[in-house]
Amino acid sequence: MWVQGVNITKVTDKKKRKQIDHLILEKESTLYFNDDLITTLVHTPQLEKELGLGYLLSHGYSVMNSDSFSFKDSSIRVNSSEEKAVFLKHSTIDRLDSSIVFSLTAFFQEAALLFKQTAISESAAIADDKTLLYKAEDLYQSNAFYKVLGQAVVQNESTFHDKILLLSAKCDSQLMKLCCRFHFKAILTRTAPTFQAVQMANDANILLIGFARGKRFNLYNKK
Repeated sequence: MWVQGVNITKVTDKKKRKQIDHLILEKESTLYFNDDLITTLVHTPQLEKELGLGYLLSHGYSVMNSDSFSFKDSSIRVNSSEEKAVFLKHSTIDRLDSSIVFSLTAFFQEAALLFKQTAISESAAIADDKTLLYKAEDLYQSNAFYKVLGQAVVQNESTFHDKILLLSAKCDSQLMKLCCRFHFKAILTRTAPTFQAVQMANDANILLIGFARGKRFNLYNKK
């Protein structure tokens, strides 16, 4: 269960009425890697294995073929003995046909089911040129990113240089730093990147697209 219904009073300038509002449930989990405490995450209570795997991978831990995973009493435990994964880099910035951007943006909006219920969640997805391969929602954009990354790990996805990352919120330097580890060929956000995020995308030869909504978008790369 991701949401909980609560009774509220809706007030307008003309009347008051009782109704049920759906609120997101929050959960706090502690993440361990090889029995070492890594961090505590506040998240929505779904895709918790994927959340843990994605967080670890994006912060440099080797979990592509984890030896074991367990979840108990709000503790996410991952054990792995493998070497660090190496992701292919881009020598040039790829291009996307505008029709692909429009299509993926539409799919992305349709997939935001939790947002349609609560209006406060963020989304992330990993796609190819045709469809969304992995998608997730959470209270925080970073967690949604970790979850789709973790889904890819579970499916033994080991390369992202030919994949597209979609985000619902801003793309700042902190998030871009994580994204650059995997060398996605493109990053699409429904809002805007920061100046530093654009610089980082250019340095990593990643196509960066903002305000991808409906039949329009902004292209931020200098090349």
